[in-house]
Amino acid sequence: FNFALAYAVPPLLESIQYRTYFIFGGFCVAMTIHVFFMFPETKGRTLEEMDQIFNSDVPMFKAWE
Repeated sequence: FNFALAYAVPPLLESIQYRTYFIFGGFCVAMTIHVFFMFPETKGRTLEEMDQIFNSDVPMFKAWE
């Protein structure tokens, strides 16, 4: 992926200038939403509880309970 970015970013900066960073910003926003909803909170949980969460078939957004 980094190899492709090294070749893609200079032409993008030349053609669409600063708007290139909107693409990267969009990916950051999408990833933030993904992490918020799909990764369980592990604060205050023991290692045994975390093993149980990650080894179960329960969707991550239901693991909050």
